[in-house]
Amino acid sequence: MNRHLRLFLALLVSMAGVLTGTDYYVDVNRGNDLYNGLSLTTPWKTVGKANITLVAGDTVYIMNGTYSEQFLPSHSGSARNYITCKSYTGHRPILKGTNQPFGTIYFPAGINYIIVDGITVDGGPRTSSTAQFFVWIEGDHNTIQNCTLTNATDNVDGGVRIYGNYNKVLNCKISHAGNRDLGDVWVEGTYNLVEGCTIFDIGHDTINLFGHHNIGACFKVT
Repeated sequence: MNRHLRLFLALLVSMAGVLTGTDYYVDVNRGNDLYNGLSLTTPWKTVGKANITLVAGDTVYIMNGTYSEQFLPSHSGSARNYITCKSYTGHRPILKGTNQPFGTIYFPAGINYIIVDGITVDGGPRTSSTAQFFVWIEGDHNTIQNCTLTNATDNVDGGVRIYGNYNKVLNCKISHAGNRDLGDVWVEGTYNLVEGCTIFDIGHDTINLFGHHNIGACFKVT
């Protein structure tokens, strides 16, 4: 076997399992879930449509607007093909939630390898907030980054809950959550990382770390 053929076969092996994935778009103001979601001119209307459609390697771009919904993907990504939900360039969409008992962003056990990037979760006034928890993660290898998480209901402990393994919360602003004996960020499981976040106006502790090999390195302003 000549050298060039060996290199070609090695390249094929290295690419095995890597999917190109599909880009989708959601626009609550101009979209329609009957559209194909494949362009800025044919976007879906709801995050719910993305929840049931996205598979490993896919990315959904969320446009400006307020979405009274939960991001709860039906499928997992994979180690080499994450599912990504992110704000479209220059946009800052808001997820309000609908008083779900778990997070407005929720990854149950078995939902793994998801990235959420640049999304705002804002439940509105705390006395009538629709976001009981911002983020609730039971799966593994998920990442929440560059998000603003604010205004959880004032009668629950609120904030971010991580119970899985190898999850990350990075460079987020987390505020106006927590009420009783739990902190704004509660981490169990193993090998989870909360880093570079700014946390302020909370009900009790900033970060509670349990389990093994979990790390929290954030800034508490007030």
